[in-house]
This record gives sequence, structure tokens and C-alpha cells, in this order.
Amino acid sequence: SENAEEDLPAVQVGDPFQEKLLLEASLEVIKTGALIGMQDMGAAGITCSTSEMSAKGGAGMRIDLSLVPTR
Repeated sequence: SENAEEDLPAVQVGDPFQEKLLLEASLEVIKTGALIGMQDMGAAGITCSTSEMSAKGGAGMRIDLSLVPTR
């Protein structure tokens, strides 16, 4: 419809297949020892998840928001 963007729910709808792929890929990366940190992105979004990772790591963070996919 013309208002397709407006028809989308405010809360993201889960995709079990993509979740499984992401979980499997994450576990593979963990096995390599190359992973430094990992953080889920909850309802507060990228602002909260990146600040939590930064705080846990005791370091600052720069984020290029132009590289963050949006719908």
C-alpha cells in the first residue's frame, strides 16, 4: 500500500530462521577466539547496546550510523 512504511509495527517482528543463523554464526566466531565482546540489542536499540559494550570494555566507541541498516 501507499502507507507501507506507516503500516509496519513499532516493535520489530522476530524471524526465527534469521535468529538461528545468527546464533550459529556467533557460536562459530566464539570458537575461533577472535571475538572480543558481544551484546544483544534490546528495545533501547543501538544507543543502549553500544554504550553497555563500551562501559563493560572500559573504552570509548565511535559508531558510523550511516553503516547501520534500517528498514
